[in-house]
Amino acid sequence: MSSEFCQWWPHHNAPRSMDGDKVMEHLTLGHLEFEHITFQIPSDPDVRIRIYIPNAATRAKLQRLLEVSGQSKVEQNLFR
Repeated sequence: MSSEFCQWWPHHNAPRSMDGDKVMEHLTLGHLEFEHITFQIPSDPDVRIRIYIPNAATRAKLQRLLEVSGQSKVEQNLFR
């Protein structure tokens, strides 16, 4: 490595993306799409929490599933 690279490298600004998209093919519900965001604990980078947010079509499928399965209103509100 060049001395120039060694001086530059510690100052580079290339954050890793902590968000993205997830597509699933569910046997019953069919095509599902989610956006996700990941939170990472600075003091322990191996610990992460990922939250999935359904798009409108996926949200509607999940709500119908809850209605059919007889879930309570409180549980249904988790997807609103």
